[in-house]
Amino acid sequence: MKSASIVIATLLFISDCSVSSRFIKELDRRNTIIAVLPFNGTGISKTYLDLATDEFTRLIFIKKGFQVIDKSQVKYYLRKIKPDHSILFSKEHYFLLADTLQATVIILGSIELFFIPSEHEENLQHLIITLRFINGANAEIFGMVYEKTTTVLPLSQIIPELLEKMLPKI
Repeated sequence: MKSASIVIATLLFISDCSVSSRFIKELDRRNTIIAVLPFNGTGISKTYLDLATDEFTRLIFIKKGFQVIDKSQVKYYLRKIKPDHSILFSKEHYFLLADTLQATVIILGSIELFFIPSEHEENLQHLIITLRFINGANAEIFGMVYEKTTTVLPLSQIIPELLEKMLPKI
């Protein structure tokens, strides 16, 4: 009985894959210049965070047609503004970064990864990717999109898939 309950709970959890968003306005491709900050996260390696940053940057440039600031420029100015490499920024830091890079939008990405023990198969991974959109003119968050899933697929496969699912909401 206990194992049947676990299997049912696991199946319900695996089917929990959703995209949610909150936007005040749609982004105008012609007038939007985007700076994608390096993704941060918990429970996940820097390698996968870099993969997510690069993949999302590629997707919004190629598939959505936005102007995107080169990541080397973003990293260079991040080091100048916050030499301690902390990911905690104030509104003033975001405003200064947007002004310096001439970005109209700054995108903050984060990934949370949790492992769920399973008796019947390899451990399940619960993954949540969140994107926050900051207005470069006033450093206010104006939108958010997130995607979550539970899977046994490799992260190198599931991260790009989840990011692509998020595109229609941007």
